[in-house]
Amino acid sequence: MKFLKEWIDERTNDDDIDFLDFNEFNNLEKIDKRVNGTLKKANWKNHNIIIVLKILNNLKIIENGFKEYFLKLKVLRKIDHSNINRFLGLTKDPNDNYFSVLEYANEGNLRDYLKINFNTLQWNVKLQMALDITRGLMFLHTEKVIHGNL
Repeated sequence: MKFLKEWIDERTNDDDIDFLDFNEFNNLEKIDKRVNGTLKKANWKNHNIIIVLKILNNLKIIENGFKEYFLKLKVLRKIDHSNINRFLGLTKDPNDNYFSVLEYANEGNLRDYLKINFNTLQWNVKLQMALDITRGLMFLHTEKVIHGNL
């Protein structure tokens, strides 16, 4: 068995997955702590966008498990749809923690947004949000990707 970081170090030369310099991110702010990791919001300095860093668990994994995970990352890297937050690449902080780098949703996660705003949203806005989510899911399904966190 190898550690996740060993697998990533071996595969980051792969052209399908970008390895991003952690020093390009600033103003890190923890936004959520989940069972499977921590989410941090940050600014990507040279690109003028806000991103999300999702920590990858550095547990020991078997080779087949990592290969499957890496194939998923390759698929996610190629997905380009206006209703889906993009996977941008991987990065490593100075403490050797690895993160996936994702596009940030303007208003944060949908659950928290709706918890705060649901009662004040007009029904046409709620309907448009539902249609946008449906379009994104339909696109994922045409790409043979299953969203496992709904």
